Amino acid sequence: MGNLGTEVWRLGKRLTAGSGTNDRIEESHKGLMRCLGELGVRIEDPLGARYFEGMNADVIDLPDNADPVDEILVITDVLRPAVFVSDTCVVSPQIIVEKKGQG
Repeated sequence: MGNLGTEVWRLGKRLTAGSGTNDRIEESHKGLMRCLGELGVRIEDPLGARYFEGMNADVIDLPDNADPVDEILVITDVLRPAVFVSDTCVVSPQIIVEKKGQG
């Protein structure tokens, strides 16, 4: 937990002070993801994945008259990723879905 706290602090300092370059911010992000992984936390971003009816997700926007059975629907935006702890989904993703080829 100490490493996680340190990485969050580093990222916040770099963002608010404007002292961080993209490389340093990316380095902090990787450190945070490593710390979360060590704690059994996994974050999944479903952007670009095919949407299926019944998927574990909060659908924020779906095209009118969309038919997930007969049409290919794709996740075009993610407002919140899926978060897993010990392989159990504890936060469902919030997604926006469009018909393939639109948007």
